[in-house]
Amino acid sequence: FAEDTGFEITGFQGSADSFHVSGDKIFFQTYEWVNEGGDESSPTDSESDEEFYVDGYSVNRIYEAPVSGGEATEIGTPDVSDEEYINSILAKDGGLYGVITIKYNESGSSYYLYQYSNGSFGEAQDLTKKLGMDSDEYLSSVYVSSAGNFVVCFEQRIVVLDENWNEISTFDEGEYIPAVGLDKDGKIIIAHETYENEETKTTIRIYDPEKKTTTDEYPVDVSYFAGSQSIIAGSGQYDFYYQTSNSVYGYKYADKSSTKIIDFSGSDLPTDYVSNVTMVDENTMLLNLWQMEEEDNSGIKKYTKVDPSEVANRVVLTYASLWGNYDMKNAIVAYNKSQSKYRINMVDYSEENDPEAKMAADIAAGNLPDIYDLSNGVGGMSVDQCIAKGMFEDLMPYLEKDPELNESDFVPSAFNSLKHDGKLYTVSPSFSIYTLMGRGSEIGTEPGWTFEEMKDYVESKGEDTTMFYSTNKSDNLNEFMYGCVSDFVDWDSGKCYFDTQDFKDILVMCNRGSNDEMEWGEDDDTASMIRNGDMLFLEGSVNPEEIQMYNQLFDGDISFKGYPNAEKQGTFFNFTSMVAISSKCENKDAAWDFIRTVLTEEYQSKHYTDMYNVPIREDVYEAYQTYAMNTKEGFIDKYGNEINPIDMGYSWGDVEIQIKPLSQEEMDEFRAMVESASGVWSYDSSLQEIISEEAMAYFKGEKSVDDVAAIIQNRATTYVNENR
Repeated sequence: FAEDTGFEITGFQGSADSFHVSGDKIFFQTYEWVNEGGDESSPTDSESDEEFYVDGYSVNRIYEAPVSGGEATEIGTPDVSDEEYINSILAKDGGLYGVITIKYNESGSSYYLYQYSNGSFGEAQDLTKKLGMDSDEYLSSVYVSSAGNFVVCFEQRIVVLDENWNEISTFDEGEYIPAVGLDKDGKIIIAHETYENEETKTTIRIYDPEKKTTTDEYPVDVSYFAGSQSIIAGSGQYDFYYQTSNSVYGYKYADKSSTKIIDFSGSDLPTDYVSNVTMVDENTMLLNLWQMEEEDNSGIKKYTKVDPSEVANRVVLTYASLWGNYDMKNAIVAYNKSQSKYRINMVDYSEENDPEAKMAADIAAGNLPDIYDLSNGVGGMSVDQCIAKGMFEDLMPYLEKDPELNESDFVPSAFNSLKHDGKLYTVSPSFSIYTLMGRGSEIGTEPGWTFEEMKDYVESKGEDTTMFYSTNKSDNLNEFMYGCVSDFVDWDSGKCYFDTQDFKDILVMCNRGSNDEMEWGEDDDTASMIRNGDMLFLEGSVNPEEIQMYNQLFDGDISFKGYPNAEKQGTFFNFTSMVAISSKCENKDAAWDFIRTVLTEEYQSKHYTDMYNVPIREDVYEAYQTYAMNTKEGFIDKYGNEINPIDMGYSWGDVEIQIKPLSQEEMDEFRAMVESASGVWSYDSSLQEIISEEAMAYFKGEKSVDDVAAIIQNRATTYVNENR
């Protein structure tokens, strides 16, 4: 699909937002801020910022236009207050019915319906009261069915109302409903998800509100939908469409089959900025595109199917990603638009029911990509395993001959951790630190310790004290092995070390708590458990801002100790956008041409303020530190970015977390972690499975720790040598 650049809706004021297609018309809302001072400034979030606060008010308008584009006609605007925003536009029989707004207040959210008739909007109806909504209940969408009834969708229930908003029926299974929509005949479709044997099964059913029954389930071959409004009315041969993270599929009831209609990445669409997808027909899509960096390119867009013969003849490379990657998706779109010689197509395995198994099957069958996204592993294999199997190309020669990039451009410790025996198989534009945290007053603030030292500390605590959040022994072992499994396997030599005292110490430490499966609730009381001393450790990634968060969580008594190992070097680099070129890639120069773009100063300087992690380039890393410690409003950095002080707050359990500009001491603490970290955090699901299976016999008291360690050593050694 490609954008129809001839499509345009004109003659409206403000910024076009969500829309609704009914018949041959498109109804949409706009938002405009009117400054009473007459300038073009925008309002700030706080009236206390007197220097930047602008007096004014917002205006919401509703328009209609031909679905094919053209001049818009203003319908009017409901009497919406500044505290409200429009949640849904309702249309029926080719005309506008009304709009629903949402208003936030101290007691929760309130929803109001503004009905449209005789050319104007009437007074608001309080749907919160009319529908008996709880204060924390969220109204996700409203549809008008083929019978003219209103289908009101919440997170866990669906209420069907007649044209006077009187209840006809309620569908309530008492669990989360992933998506709701209408098919091409206006019948109500409800999605359902079950999770069995580590696999998500997704189905849809048709709901009859008169009989209050559903049809048999129709299987949908997708791991999850893009959101609650991802079911789209069908057309032509398709009964309905559904949207995933990167695609739109058409579905046929007759043969219970799905067909991919649109690939967003393949259509150069930045998927994370796409919303309100509507299929006019199987060859025409309308959507709302919102891009902060390209505001002129935002708004309602039309995309149409392109004949393959019309597509420019470019060298096409595939980029395989297990769970998609926000930053890299956008980098691919930008790269594809920047030149006409090469093209990168992302294969997003997150759309599969079992992404890891599907990727592993493709690799085993020789269906290899040109570029691997390593942020979530490669089909169950760790990065070290892939390197041992010869799957990745050494990138050092490409870097050495690159006219703009040099090894000296990058943060030394981070870059060196990416090397493997002097070769560079992987690169990444950013990093964070992966470590184990605890109370400094108890475990010391000096980073690093041995397995024996950690075991002595854990055993000094009562049996009711947990190492991690879960009380389940296997869960704790898994948490432990996230940071320690690389200490016990060498993929290059094929040797394993699970029969050592260090590994036995891990098993002994994890043999506290119970074998009962942990019941994971919505209320995360991690904060209170840490503060009460009921939970000893927290593991995870750390960037500079999170130093403040963890400090507050541990009452200022934090130690970024790291995982135990013999060398006392258990703090790692975590590269969430790490990539590699396949050794079987036929166009390695083309693959490098794309990969190098995310390593340039131009790319990282443009994105470093919205990266989750820290830029790996030394020059941008320095700019990042200035940004993180900045206390001045409207500061312009050397790259032309406007930088404002970091200021945010949120709750973690009973702790109110406040994130402010970092102090020099806090930044020095992060820099010290960066300089001392070594190695790359990598998860190995296959080895983890072997360890978990065999450890259970020890946790149940059926075998000794020595026997279990010997069995794991034998199985792991066999697995490693058969798979390297």
